Amino acid sequence: MSRDGDIVKAGQILIKLDETIIRATLQGITKKIDELEARAARLNAERNGYSVLAFPGNTNAVFEP
Repeated sequence: MSRDGDIVKAGQILIKLDETIIRATLQGITKKIDELEARAARLNAERNGYSVLAFPGNTNAVFEP
């Protein structure tokens, strides 16, 4: 990796980013989306008088009784 003031060559790595924070943020956002989709399914079922919830096919959440 290079430091401030270094002369660099084409293709040389200038900076390396840590993916830890990005992955954790993505997991949090994905979880929130799943929660909102589950809530929408519950509200739709209540509104329509259904006794069974229909979750979207792309929901990644795991639902345990």
